[in-house]
Amino acid sequence: MIVFAVGAFLIFRITQRREPFYIYAGVGIAMLVAATSAELKGATLTIAYAIESGIISLIAYAILRDIKIAERISLLLIGPVILSVSSITSRAWLTSVIHKDFFVLLILALTLLGLGAFFLRRVKEVEDKDPKQLNATLLVVGSAYAYILLWLSLHAGLHNDNTAVMVSLVVYTIIGLICYFYGLANGKNGLRLYGGALVGFVVGRLILVDVWRMEIAGRIVTFFLIGALLVSTAFLGRKRQNKSLPDNA
Repeated sequence: MIVFAVGAFLIFRITQRREPFYIYAGVGIAMLVAATSAELKGATLTIAYAIESGIISLIAYAILRDIKIAERISLLLIGPVILSVSSITSRAWLTSVIHKDFFVLLILALTLLGLGAFFLRRVKEVEDKDPKQLNATLLVVGSAYAYILLWLSLHAGLHNDNTAVMVSLVVYTIIGLICYFYGLANGKNGLRLYGGALVGFVVGRLILVDVWRMEIAGRIVTFFLIGALLVSTAFLGRKRQNKSLPDNA
């Protein structure tokens, strides 16, 4: 694998042609995947795949300086994402917080968010929409893993499921509102839509799921806290509107 990777780099430097680079790099990646599958299994395999996929994407960008290719190579993370399903549904979450499945979700969240953050500034420099969409996907999926990790960790660490649900939904609401108003204030429609979708998810879950499952005390406290957060946004929006009136006049 190392020989093919070095050969791909040298061929690209000498000839400045990408076709041989793709061939040699593809063979090297295939060898790395085969070796990883043969030597590792379970959660360790998923973690190794995630780290390797992230590093390969960064190396591709460092060599080629092409954000489009680096973003497409990051699609290798689809493999670890599929393998991580067993970690999300693992029975280990019933007994403790810190275990191998915890680190699977943590590494995946950090890898996806790290790649998305690294490519974010560079994506803004290109006019093509494909890299921007792929970068947004990295950030959204990475944040989803962070939310799942928070949800599972709170349910595993807290004895009261109602408290875990309440804390999780309140955190989701705060993050959603921050993203929504930051995107609204700075004209970032993607971030505004993301925040609105996250808040909509919280409200929808409260109405369709948690209102029937939670005990009356937990239901009251949860609805009160989230309701207070949502009502406070009306005052923020009104204050922002009042500030813009003199300019419009």
